[in-house]
Amino acid sequence: MDQGGAEFSVGKGGVRPPFHEHLKALGMVERALGKDHPNVALTLLVIGDACASSGDYQDARSYYERALLIQTKHFTDSSQELVECKKRIQECRVKKKE
Repeated sequence: MDQGGAEFSVGKGGVRPPFHEHLKALGMVERALGKDHPNVALTLLVIGDACASSGDYQDARSYYERALLIQTKHFTDSSQELVECKKRIQECRVKKKE
């Protein structure tokens, strides 16, 4: 589904209301700065954290992986940003038992 340039999946029962504003912000940041800007990655991390907090580890991992793809273009492998993002992805795998 596409909303203002932000791609996202619709889970059971549709988009959860708290995520609507997050996705709206993502679309605005992407339009203003471009899809590969580090602030887009930051926004994706926030959405991923919200998904993880609600127990939706599959969607959280998807947002974290998108953030990681952007971050690899701007940071070195040992940077705190990449290390933290990879940690979040691994936590989703563990919690989803992959």
